[in-house]
Amino acid sequence: MQARTTYLAKLLSAKQLKLITIESCTGGLLGAKCTDVAGSSSWFEAGYITYSNRAKQVFVGVEKELIERYGAVSKQVAIAMAKGGAQNISANN
Repeated sequence: MQARTTYLAKLLSAKQLKLITIESCTGGLLGAKCTDVAGSSSWFEAGYITYSNRAKQVFVGVEKELIERYGAVSKQVAIAMAKGGAQNISANN
């Protein structure tokens, strides 16, 4: 995993891009792996850990009805989480 994270770091840095993670079942593991890389603050912007359904609604704006219809661990909810996290970061920059 470290080699992949280092590769990702180099790629993002070269393209001057920032990474945002929005996690649930992984409980922040992806963000932790990213921040284990020295200098990650230059390419790792933020991470959300939205483990509960309520956190998904409050922090990244996933609609309760979407969770009820498709389930918290679904493609539809994952897409909504990603969009909501990206919108939150954009609104704060």
